Amino acid sequence: PLSPDWVYSNQSNVHVAKDKGWFTTYTPFDSKVGCIYHDGTSKVVGIGTVTLSVNRAPRLKGSESHNTIVLNDVLHVPSFLSNVIAMHAVGFNHTWACRKGLFDKNGRYIAYFDPKCTFDVLKLSGPPVGPVVGRSIFLISELERRRVHYLVNATWSNEEYRRWKHHQQAEAYAGNTPYTKAERAWIRRHFRSEFHFLLSYGLKIYDEEDHLEGRAIARALMEDSEDE
Repeated sequence: PLSPDWVYSNQSNVHVAKDKGWFTTYTPFDSKVGCIYHDGTSKVVGIGTVTLSVNRAPRLKGSESHNTIVLNDVLHVPSFLSNVIAMHAVGFNHTWACRKGLFDKNGRYIAYFDPKCTFDVLKLSGPPVGPVVGRSIFLISELERRRVHYLVNATWSNEEYRRWKHHQQAEAYAGNTPYTKAERAWIRRHFRSEFHFLLSYGLKIYDEEDHLEGRAIARALMEDSEDE
């Protein structure tokens, strides 16, 4: 099961997910993320989008009780203690938060925090609306029994953020620019045709998004072959 704890952190500047299974889009990317409580860093292995199904507010029933939160530029950090929702992440728009949950500009719940947890942990929607998740490590009863105290923070440097954005721009360029004659010749030499190349990666010749992805893959392969 997936790591269940999405901790709202008002001192973090980037979202973090422990498990790849949370991501709806994903790009492998090596980086590092720090913490304000110590000098060490944790390894980032990818970045993408996470869509969370959450309980909107206490005591609501039926479909109205569920809401969706989309998080962009989420770091995949398998070694992290928990998942993190960062108050200061770029593009994360909510109006305000208190001990009870997240709220919009009209004071309505976006999501609420699990009262059984010692941290501000989002109350997720259970199956079949949300995924199967494991047991929280922040349950008040469990922490009191074990006498454990945790600190949760994710701080991503401006340098690493800019490096990621440059990588995204390069990938977009790689997919959007038409093939050159030399690139088409490379594809014919190695795959017979663009059709066969796309087919080998499970992509469709008539799908424009598959074309963009195929061009990005092909150019990455060409770059790798030049380096050898």
